[in-house]
Amino acid sequence: MYFGLGLYAYSKDWFAGGKQLGRLSIWGPAAFMLAVAFMLVGQGVFQNPATTTSLPAAYLLLYAMVRSFLLLAVLVTFCSLGMKYFSRPNRFINSMSDNSYYIYLVHIYFINVFQDVMEIWPNGPVEIKMLIVFALSLAISYPISRWIFKKLPRWWGLLILVALFFIVPVALGMLRGVGK
Repeated sequence: MYFGLGLYAYSKDWFAGGKQLGRLSIWGPAAFMLAVAFMLVGQGVFQNPATTTSLPAAYLLLYAMVRSFLLLAVLVTFCSLGMKYFSRPNRFINSMSDNSYYIYLVHIYFINVFQDVMEIWPNGPVEIKMLIVFALSLAISYPISRWIFKKLPRWWGLLILVALFFIVPVALGMLRGVGK
């Protein structure tokens, strides 16, 4: 759904012209409250993600709903913050802005990989794991997006994304198989 929302937002120029997606006074506190709810509701999943099949379906549904709304609230909050505070001439911000859509296309592969890798640290603090996954994914997605979409012809970028779509699940399956 978020990929579709991103395509729709891009096609409608939601992020152009300095328009904010929502009021920060509403979305900021909503994101914070949902983050707290996510940490509380998610404890059963965080404690041992490998045995979520033993958790009640209603609990997993609540967890999935809170997580989805949290992601949406964080997305709108960060987009609004970006439009309000980072839409100024700056070399780094301009570079991030030029590559943001391509980072968006590439990052999901690395998020999934690093989430799985973080399972080797079962008792680690969730917040630290989230920061590690975020930082590593951005640090890898940015240069790859610049290389793929700025230096290569567009059809090569599409070919690489399609290849990643098939390669990453196989690699994750092999990674999971090694741990058994």
